[in-house]
Amino acid sequence: MTAYEKREEAFALSPQQRSQWLGGLPPVRLELEIRGALVLERLQQRLAALSACHEALRVRVRPEPGLLTPLQVIESTVTAADGITVEVQSVDEDRHRVVLQLPVLSADRGTLLRLVQALASVQAPAFDDEAMTYTQYSAWLYELQADDDAEQGRRFWATQALDDSTTGELLYRQVRSDHADVPVITRLTAMPQLRMALDGFCQRRGASAEQVLMAAWGVLLQRLSSGDSPALTLNWVHDCRDDYEELADCWGQFAKPLPLRWEPAPEHSFAQALANLQTLCEHAIEWQEYCGVGAAQAIEASHYGFQWGAQLPGPLGLLGSSASPLTVLDVQAIPSGMELLLVAETLGGDYRLNLSHPPSRYSEQAATTLLEQLQSLLLDALANPDKPLSQLSLQAPGFAATLAALQPPLDAPPTFTSVPARFSQCAAQFPGHLALRDHNGHLSYAELDARSNQLAHYLRAQGVGREDRVALYLDRSVQMVLAMLAVLKSGAAFIPLDAQQPAQRSLAILQQAQPAFVLSGAAGSAPVLPSVDSLDLRNEAAWQQGPTSAPDVDIQPEDAAYVLFTSGSTGTPKGVIVEHRQLGSYVARVSRRLKLAAGERSAVVTSLAADLGYTLLFPALLSGGEVHLLDKETAMDAQAWAAWQAQYPIDHLKIVPSLLDAWLIHAQSAAVLPRK
Repeated sequence: MTAYEKREEAFALSPQQRSQWLGGLPPVRLELEIRGALVLERLQQRLAALSACHEALRVRVRPEPGLLTPLQVIESTVTAADGITVEVQSVDEDRHRVVLQLPVLSADRGTLLRLVQALASVQAPAFDDEAMTYTQYSAWLYELQADDDAEQGRRFWATQALDDSTTGELLYRQVRSDHADVPVITRLTAMPQLRMALDGFCQRRGASAEQVLMAAWGVLLQRLSSGDSPALTLNWVHDCRDDYEELADCWGQFAKPLPLRWEPAPEHSFAQALANLQTLCEHAIEWQEYCGVGAAQAIEASHYGFQWGAQLPGPLGLLGSSASPLTVLDVQAIPSGMELLLVAETLGGDYRLNLSHPPSRYSEQAATTLLEQLQSLLLDALANPDKPLSQLSLQAPGFAATLAALQPPLDAPPTFTSVPARFSQCAAQFPGHLALRDHNGHLSYAELDARSNQLAHYLRAQGVGREDRVALYLDRSVQMVLAMLAVLKSGAAFIPLDAQQPAQRSLAILQQAQPAFVLSGAAGSAPVLPSVDSLDLRNEAAWQQGPTSAPDVDIQPEDAAYVLFTSGSTGTPKGVIVEHRQLGSYVARVSRRLKLAAGERSAVVTSLAADLGYTLLFPALLSGGEVHLLDKETAMDAQAWAAWQAQYPIDHLKIVPSLLDAWLIHAQSAAVLPRK
């Protein structure tokens, strides 16, 4: 053990800190306006004194080999400049804008507001040795996971779990790779009539403004969602210091997203939805200590969140001096894990709605329209609380313009060119570029084009043609993609079978699909169907004798390209036909959004018998990219995947959240995440 390790004690990050660390968020910010004389030295002295009193302001992280997240070290002494940065801009002689930045692991919104009050206090801060420290709070939280209530708490949060991938997207969501992922804030100060209506409603109903605003936000999200399911996850960012008197004066990261299952029926009234939310919040508070503690939370765990920002304090005297009034202009402390986070606060008697959103998903225009619609829905709900949710007003001045901005310009429809024809064009442009790689080898674009042409000619010679179906019983490999292209070039449609699944399922699919031919390889022979011919691609002499030029096949937009079969979890697997027109349109849209470039590496780590794997496969092959096909053993082993990544750094990857979580738990994030 080194001398360095002997002299410092390290602690695990709290669940809240861990979530912020994995989210990679910037420092939190407190923006103030100070009028009158500003003595910067006195301000820095106060900040240094506060740092000495509150260990959360003295946090430093220490990476630890083998751990996904670092440990935290509490410095024994620190100057204000070490933990808190101060930027001063003098607007004029008697007006100064001061921005304080704190490490993201040190403070949340509630801590920043406590900092404001401490800066305004006439009394110098004093250390309270009886108060709970942040590391004690964090240790207490972990200890609770072994108490008698822990299992019941975890069961409660399991009832709130939803697969967000089934809830669809908001109407305004649009992936824009040319915009930043760092969240920005779009604001709307509510009109005076909303303030009066909301205050009156809360007084009559015995509800809090926080609950009413959160219910309205949930209704709006549900109304604008494109998903078939009426349920969505609404993350309530809650500060447990509001519930425990002994934590009231503790500083640090306490705010935590509590995922609430939001699923009121469209015919329910706003009053019913609000009552259900109030009950749900009571249960969430009861079990909050058992939420998100046991395992690392996903970086983008959910789409939507709500936080009550409370009341921003009015003018205060800096260090208790009325000669230097202090006003809070902005508080920015965004919890990780939510694409859209609504922070509602009061400022000077008015309600201010702050929507945090990444420009790469939601434009400022879209965010403004969301806030306008929320205001319209609220006014209608407060005036008519028994009105069905589906009938509440969504009027917004910017709605039409926002919707128009989401629509691409109406150009003349492009001339149809099939995916196999476009691949041959790409192969002519990048003949020497690597097209495919797996554990057994690789093929260049020229080699892949030539061999797929040879196999297509072989299939044509066996009587395979337009609208026939060819089953592929192959591993996720170079052979599989070669076979796909060959079948498409022959004019037929391919049926990918998952060789890892039970033979009985493959046989059921073959019996239903009635293919004209079966291609197999290293995965072994497919289940036998009488009178259906087959070829083992390892018998290269049988099919690599034909011409290397493309067959003369006139592929039409409505021709079938491939057939995927459903899981069959509710009965017999059902075939879904994807036409060449649909495949070409999908590939074009994905390529435009991802801006794939020649030479970039894309990895396929999921079954090609399901549509997830096709997001990158054909777009990469039509852009001169390099597709890596990983077998199941490598994909399921985080260390094996990390080793592949180290040898062949990947730029693009599509993966299910559960597999990504498993990778992140067992390997450093830098080792498993793609470069782009």
